[in-house]
Amino acid sequence: LIWLHGMAGVGKSAVVFTMAERMRSLKVTNHMKIKKWLAGTFFFSCKHTEHCMTGYFFVTLAYQLGCNFPSIWEDLNRAIHKNPALLDPNKSLCDQMEGLFLRPLQKL
Repeated sequence: LIWLHGMAGVGKSAVVFTMAERMRSLKVTNHMKIKKWLAGTFFFSCKHTEHCMTGYFFVTLAYQLGCNFPSIWEDLNRAIHKNPALLDPNKSLCDQMEGLFLRPLQKL
């Protein structure tokens, strides 16, 4: 998890986007049997209101997690079918984190 904070205009987004792009193509050694380091990306922006809602944080990361690690798609689908409210941006972040992120990550 990488979290940067600082004054507007100092280049936080540029640094993080560059790191994310490099990690997207990064491969791990063969003995680890993992091909990707990047689970997903998300950013908050005051200029783009659609990125300001924390309610989309875990939903977005869960989607990217499923795209990057197809072995957990079924777990994500099962969690959503069992509790469709997990996709509601007004749902508790704790519930979203548990159902859409932590449980699927445990499978990895």
